[in-house]
Amino acid sequence: RAVLNIRTQAIPAAMTDTLWERYALGAEYNAKDPTTQQPATRNPFWHRAPSPVAGVTLPSVADLIDRGAIVLVCDFAMGHLANRLAPKTGRRADDVHEDLRKGLVHGAYSVPSGIFGLARAQNSGCAYVRV
Repeated sequence: RAVLNIRTQAIPAAMTDTLWERYALGAEYNAKDPTTQQPATRNPFWHRAPSPVAGVTLPSVADLIDRGAIVLVCDFAMGHLANRLAPKTGRRADDVHEDLRKGLVHGAYSVPSGIFGLARAQNSGCAYVRV
């Protein structure tokens, strides 16, 4: 079983379309919608991107979860993101942080830190592969 340990700049890959739209995560992370090439307003890692070449199917995070992958998301990084988003939205950082925690895609789990998630996965027998 694969374990995706999502941390730092990659954490929006595990967030719902609602959060992508609410917090303009495409603009925040300079992530483009693969179809329009504009800042993404929905999670481009959750939805299958158009095939770059006929006969090539690009996997999505949803595909990996459907195949049994476990997705761990660094709560420490979510806290930093909440601190950046709070002033832009006029909300308290704690409220934004809670919203981010609740807005993870189905099958993704918050862990205290990405390093903690990595250690737990390795202690359970997983091998570390960085991509």
